[in-house]
Amino acid sequence: MKRICFMFSLLILLLLSSCTFMRSDTEITTTTIQPSVTTTFDHDRVSYVIDVLDYSDNTFVNIEGVITAVDDGDFFVQDTTAGIYVSGGSTFGLSIDTSFIGTEVRISGKKSVMDGIIQLKIKNLSDIKILNNQSTLPEPLVVSDYTTLSLYEGRLITLVNVDMVNRVIYDHEDQFIVNVIGNLSIQNKHYVDVTGVYYHSEAYGHLMIVNYNKDIVGSSYITDSDKLKRAYELLYMPDNISLNYTLPTQYDDVVITWTTESPEIRIVENDLVRVDSSSEDIEIDLKASFSLNDELPLEKIYHLNLVEQAYWSLELTNYFYYDGPVFPEDKLNGDFWNENALQEVEFSSCVDGDTARFLVTQPDGTIENESIRFLGVNTLETHHPDIGAEEWGYPGSEYTCHVLTQGSHFYLESDMVEGPRDDYGRLLAWVWVDEELLQYNLMALGLADDRYTFYTGEPAKYDVLIRETQDKAQLEDIGMWSDLLDPYWDYEQNAPKG
Repeated sequence: MKRICFMFSLLILLLLSSCTFMRSDTEITTTTIQPSVTTTFDHDRVSYVIDVLDYSDNTFVNIEGVITAVDDGDFFVQDTTAGIYVSGGSTFGLSIDTSFIGTEVRISGKKSVMDGIIQLKIKNLSDIKILNNQSTLPEPLVVSDYTTLSLYEGRLITLVNVDMVNRVIYDHEDQFIVNVIGNLSIQNKHYVDVTGVYYHSEAYGHLMIVNYNKDIVGSSYITDSDKLKRAYELLYMPDNISLNYTLPTQYDDVVITWTTESPEIRIVENDLVRVDSSSEDIEIDLKASFSLNDELPLEKIYHLNLVEQAYWSLELTNYFYYDGPVFPEDKLNGDFWNENALQEVEFSSCVDGDTARFLVTQPDGTIENESIRFLGVNTLETHHPDIGAEEWGYPGSEYTCHVLTQGSHFYLESDMVEGPRDDYGRLLAWVWVDEELLQYNLMALGLADDRYTFYTGEPAKYDVLIRETQDKAQLEDIGMWSDLLDPYWDYEQNAPKG
């Protein structure tokens, strides 16, 4: 009987154990095999640009960042990690212009690669949402090693201490860096820092979008050696000079001294003096020595013609060293329309030597293309309706247009003594270009006179200085006050050439 009970108990235990094992196996199976899950893209998720660059083509993404450059309706957006090209806007007439630079936006589009350019392609206007139209641009990265440009594709950068010639940027050894695109009036500048967005196109190579003239400025990274080399390379001397020609003694910070071994002349206080009394034209050699601080001086010989009559040329202004009034930075936050104050403006076009057009912000906040009459100076006429052109009118106009088209930063300074407008409706202002007073330069170079100073009987801000500068130019025989001839004037016909 005991044996039967034992066997029965063992059978019960085996059955219970078998059930436990089966239940355990079932639980394991149930917990380890999960149903498949279908993942959908989160259209509200914002990706970092640096991550988007590695996404597969045709991936739909959202990014948020600041517009840093504009290219015919397409543009670049940069966040805290990287920058990317946004395309498609130009195909449906999207009018994104430079006024949108600095606007914070949200972009929804598909990542793609075209012409080697990684980009986001948008399909309609709803793919762009403005988050903040008064954001600030990211700080540009300073790039001095031009071989590393590929690391900065799509980003706002500053190329430092470079030369720009015909919209191409080179280093000082004439090695190509990038082609410049953008709506710029500047063509050529040397030893400058250039800010813009870099990218590479398989079709067009290395490119940089530079949207404003003010993004091209004299280099902050130039060394004394660079300054010396710049003066040596860029100081212009005309082929023909007369005895009244005063030799330049300074180019920016570089000091220039002159000697000659030509037996027919001597140099006395930087003026040429002829040893004999002859008036015949002769060939002479002048040696210029360029020196700056502890740098080893550079020497250059100029082969010139000493002539009885010489003509003015724009190149004669290249050695001009500005020593006029200091830029009145304290006037930047004033009320331009009701007190003496500065307004930053954008250059639009030249008119003549004492008039130009600028885009000016009006009291109601709108922007108008205004004709600006320069206060305090008068250049001779080039196309007056009654008298036509005058001698020395075209040189003054040529210089003003050269300065304005090569300038980067433009400011108008209002003067309530004279303005704000004249009888013709033109806005009156003192004109500052790259922190130099343009009216002062015109007077110092002998390209204008002061016939409109003290116009109201009370001197405007710089009127006294303008008159003193004219007296100095006359005393030193500069420009129209010298024996130089106007190259655009026919002296036999007493009329403009052509």
